[in-house]
Amino acid sequence: MLTLAAGVIVGSIMGMTFVTHAAWLLVAAPPTWLLQRARTIGVAGLLAMASLFAFVIWQLIGAGAAFLFGILHERYPTTLPGIPSAVYLLMILFLSAIATMPALVLMPDRIRHVLFQYLVFAGLFGLFIPFLVSSR
Repeated sequence: MLTLAAGVIVGSIMGMTFVTHAAWLLVAAPPTWLLQRARTIGVAGLLAMASLFAFVIWQLIGAGAAFLFGILHERYPTTLPGIPSAVYLLMILFLSAIATMPALVLMPDRIRHVLFQYLVFAGLFGLFIPFLVSSR
């Protein structure tokens, strides 16, 4: 139960970071498709739906990552100073790098923002989840 709670907490933090960052980007320099869509639905409704969807998805990803850490930590209990599971951390870095590639291709003008989200994700999911789950 604590593993699930740790995953949901970290997923919520990632969701808040993601939604805040995405909303800031959309308000600062909205893409043309959003401006066209906003005329029919309204920006507030679009952002509210996207926020709800993002929070739920990030919490599910967080819960899954916490359970994955628990399984990998039992199977490969390698511990480096400050890193409970090197195997889990490497897996998170690899999977998040693969997931980042489409964003880098689709948004070449937003590379700094994509890399910021990558670092936040890697820190929260790669280090904070292991810290919370293994500290029980």
